[in-house]
Amino acid sequence: MIKIFKNLRQKLLQENKTVGYLKYAIGEIVLVVIGILIALQVNNWNTARKNNQSEVAYLKNLKNDLIKQKQDLKTYKIIERQYFANGEKIKNLYSETQGFEKLDSLFIWLNSMMTRITFRSSNTTFTELSSSGNLNLIHNDALKKNLVAYYQQLERFTSITEKNNTNLVDGTFDKNIFPLTIFGDQYLSNSVKLVINMDSLSQKKMDYSHFKPYISAQLKLPENQLKILNMVNLRIFISYAHVQFYDQIDRTTTALIDSINEEIKAISNHD
Repeated sequence: MIKIFKNLRQKLLQENKTVGYLKYAIGEIVLVVIGILIALQVNNWNTARKNNQSEVAYLKNLKNDLIKQKQDLKTYKIIERQYFANGEKIKNLYSETQGFEKLDSLFIWLNSMMTRITFRSSNTTFTELSSSGNLNLIHNDALKKNLVAYYQQLERFTSITEKNNTNLVDGTFDKNIFPLTIFGDQYLSNSVKLVINMDSLSQKKMDYSHFKPYISAQLKLPENQLKILNMVNLRIFISYAHVQFYDQIDRTTTALIDSINEEIKAISNHD
């Protein structure tokens, strides 16, 4: 084809047909431009197709992270509600006798409330998108905005739970309540043993019975009773607040999963 155009151009020049040559030259330029435009269009189409494939892959990974987040939220809520329930049991135990007479039960419930769980965000894919600059692969601006807001919310709550654990459990609850209880494997609830896998932990069985008269005497002091009740009420309040936030996150997570499913469907239909 190129040889044909070359021969035609030479023939026109030899025959001194200037007008015809100009027409030919213009036509040749037009053909080149059209070829370039077609090549660019094909390249843009291939790029768009690859971007769509990457977008769908990221959306699916985001969806998997969100599904895991919902599973984690379920576990977090179970544990926080257990703290709440054990706190109510301690309060009921006190109300029955205006004191703490059933030490074995008290120790189990107090020990469980001295444990803690810190909220963690399942944000692997979002972190990758943000750090790599690929967040713009998500073309749905509303979805992208909601994802950014969602993970900012999770980051804030992670900070809140860490502070609550540090200030309430580590700094205050354990410091004040630990001296008024016996912390041992026989006084750990089944849920706590399951979390820390007690079967793999070898502990020498200890006889703590000779400490019980001392602790019983300490628990008869109004100042210590008030200390326990105040700490339990605070622990209940914090756990209740955490559960409320977990419920809110759970609803938002479900809505995001639905939005991602709709976006993946829309991209697939467009292709």
